[in-house]
Amino acid sequence: MSKPYSTVINKPVYIAEEGLYLGNGDFSVSCYQKPGKIVFQLGKNDFWDRRLDLSQNPKPANIEELKSLIDRGVEVDGVTFEAKGKNLSPRDLEVLQVAPSAKRSAPMPKMAGELYIHVPGDWNDCTWKQQVVLEKGELIIECCHYDGAKLILKAVIHPDKNQLAVTWQLENYNKDNLYGGSFHGLPDVPPVYATCFRKTEISSQDFAASEMLEHGNTYFCYANPFSTLPAAKVKNGVLTQINPDGGKLFITLAGDENTSDRSTDEFLRQLPPFEARSGEFYVGISTESKEDAMIDTEKVSYADIAECAAKSAAEFWSKSEVDFGEKLLNDCFYSALHAKRCVLKKGKLPPGLFMPSTLQYYSQWKGDYHFNYNYQSIFLGDYETNHFETGDAYFEGVKSIIKLGEKISRDYYNIDGGCFIQLAGYPLEAEDDYFGYLPLGRMAYMTGWLAAYFYRRYQFSGDKEFLTRIGYPFLKKVAIFYENFFVKGEDGFYHAYPSNSGEKEFSRSGATDQMQVLTHGAFALYAAADAAEIIGVDAESAQKWREISQKIPQVEFMFKAGNDPEFTAFDGEVPQKGERPDFLTVGNRYHDWNFGQMPYKFSIYLRNDLWKKEEWYNELLVFLKRWELPNCLLRAYSAATHYFHGGHTESLGIVGALTDMLMISSKGTVKLFKGIPEKQRASFKNLRAEGAFLISAEKDCDEVKAVSVFAEVGGMIKIENPWFPVRCHINYSNGIKESFADRICVLTMDKNLCAELVKE
Repeated sequence: MSKPYSTVINKPVYIAEEGLYLGNGDFSVSCYQKPGKIVFQLGKNDFWDRRLDLSQNPKPANIEELKSLIDRGVEVDGVTFEAKGKNLSPRDLEVLQVAPSAKRSAPMPKMAGELYIHVPGDWNDCTWKQQVVLEKGELIIECCHYDGAKLILKAVIHPDKNQLAVTWQLENYNKDNLYGGSFHGLPDVPPVYATCFRKTEISSQDFAASEMLEHGNTYFCYANPFSTLPAAKVKNGVLTQINPDGGKLFITLAGDENTSDRSTDEFLRQLPPFEARSGEFYVGISTESKEDAMIDTEKVSYADIAECAAKSAAEFWSKSEVDFGEKLLNDCFYSALHAKRCVLKKGKLPPGLFMPSTLQYYSQWKGDYHFNYNYQSIFLGDYETNHFETGDAYFEGVKSIIKLGEKISRDYYNIDGGCFIQLAGYPLEAEDDYFGYLPLGRMAYMTGWLAAYFYRRYQFSGDKEFLTRIGYPFLKKVAIFYENFFVKGEDGFYHAYPSNSGEKEFSRSGATDQMQVLTHGAFALYAAADAAEIIGVDAESAQKWREISQKIPQVEFMFKAGNDPEFTAFDGEVPQKGERPDFLTVGNRYHDWNFGQMPYKFSIYLRNDLWKKEEWYNELLVFLKRWELPNCLLRAYSAATHYFHGGHTESLGIVGALTDMLMISSKGTVKLFKGIPEKQRASFKNLRAEGAFLISAEKDCDEVKAVSVFAEVGGMIKIENPWFPVRCHINYSNGIKESFADRICVLTMDKNLCAELVKE
């Protein structure tokens, strides 16, 4: 990482999702502009309208009911939800239709509020420069008036406290070029002041009408909307938003000692004196209590918060470094990793489908957690880039889903002690399954996809304490589910039925032995068996799970390839050698309007040696540029089809795909620079491989120059010889030397041992 690394925008930005981000993993802001204002849209990960009304829902479907429907020839389309069948009973129709709760506009994450920094109102012909200095965690905006006056604004968020600090300074603003003054006894309006508020929500019907008018978008025409959240109120300097579910949001706004409080019942306002040319503002936010949101201006200063933010940011960015030798790739990587840092933190609730600081009144897909790939994508690359502080937020987000999954397994699959994870969910306690209907509510592969992440956490850390306390208990529940879900046939294989795969039909053929279900189930059983053996428990069960995993049809290639299921048969499809990536193919949806799945698809090509780096590298750059926003993040869906409704978190998965271009670690084997053309320079420091090894490497325009390995835990690691067939020489820090003539170099290392690989 070149120091300092900045994301720079040399123009105003008018949409929250395209602005610059700050955050501490729980509280985040997106900064953009409106006429006469610099806007900080506030996001709080756990601020949701949590109302979940199940009173009108029928009883969720039992797996035996679904089998009966299929036995009678009933089919359900996975996209249109159209059901085909004869003599359908009222109960059949209940099972085949979307539940009433799914048609309501809650649960849903909500925008937390907005902070306006009002700039001189009459300024025209201004130039803008705005940047986030990543290594300081600081936002800097310069607005230059044509006559030489300049506003410099800086902002930071405290890494541990949910506080936003803003400092501003006017340069060359004097009596000759100022605007405004006293008018008929009205008070002077200072050139810079702050307003903080949360707009009163409009109804979902009015929002839908607005979307139709502005974008032609019919997505938000909900059938049964809930009432809007009540208007936020200001009392004693605290803006309070009360939710019908009992949740609350508290926001405060403070200024420096020369700033006066001009708040009303509806918004918070801080006004400096008319003659002020510099000042500070602070915003505090909490979903816990008013006291947590309060800021004592006598004990804080911008400088103090900035120092804390800089220290935290420097520590974060010291964990690893990359350089692709290409600005576009560097920008995409670092901007996405910075965004992860803004919205992900261990122990804090992670966001759903959208960046919290970019939300509008209502969200597509109700902003929920989609567990097929959307939620998983947010965390791609976290462990590989050595960031457990963001990657471990995963486990906080799935807590309530796992609790509900245990009930679903017990009550609707008749499997005691198991856990079933459905397609979509919310980060809240639920009394019953709210998604248990055909065709998408009984897909069994997400269960294994979640399990893979619990296992992967151990693979990259070697942390047996985590495996014992958190990883294995969940893996065991998943294994119990699959052990009972798979049924041994007369052919000796264990078959998956009934479960469809992806958003496809639910019928006898469409719900029997689907590739995703087979691969995720097999891997989850394998992972649970492996984990049990590592920590020395449940030997008999582990043997049974391993036996089942090895006798599931069509999955031999998965274990042969050595990849986890999502990198082998994503969405049930296995790319073939020589097949052009769909995201580079004009006319394909993944090229034309759906970027969101690209990180997984790209990684599949890289991990399976299908990527033609010399042929497709420049096309990749063109493709990424096509979706790059002003803040260097990547838009997940075309605005022509999905409009402007917030930054999609799934795009953050590009961190994992770009990391795979530099280093791939799968089943103990490390491969270097598989996505980088031969004549392209690139380097990285401290990328994490399975087995808790930290790898650093560099290549110039001719070849790989050096590779170093640090064993954090100790053990064996295999590294593909980057100079093969030339011999690879290994120098260990304990004085031992080895030489390998084979393509694969095998290193056995003690804890804290270093090794260097050089061309012999």
